[in-house]
Amino acid sequence: MWIYQSPIGDMTIEEQPTGGYVLLFGGYAWGPWFSPEDVAEDVANFSCGIYEWDTLEDWVMNPPESLEDWTRVSAPADEPEDPKRS
Repeated sequence: MWIYQSPIGDMTIEEQPTGGYVLLFGGYAWGPWFSPEDVAEDVANFSCGIYEWDTLEDWVMNPPESLEDWTRVSAPADEPEDPKRS
C-alpha cells in the first residue's frame, strides 16, 4: 500500500485480493489499474478520475511524478519491505 498526502487529502494505492490496484480517496475506490505504477502515473497526469484532483493540474505544486514519490506503508505478503520506499 502506498500513500500520497495530497492538498485535497490522503490518496492510497491498494492491491486488491482479486488482482489489480485501486486508488482510495474520500471513502471511495477508483480503478482498477494493472499496477501501482499505473495508478501513480494517472495521479501525476491529473487523469485518475477524482474530479477534485484532476481539475487542480495548474494549482498543485510538486505533485508526485512516479510511485517513488509516494510513501510505502506496507508490502504485499510475498514481497519484502523495501527500506528505500518507506
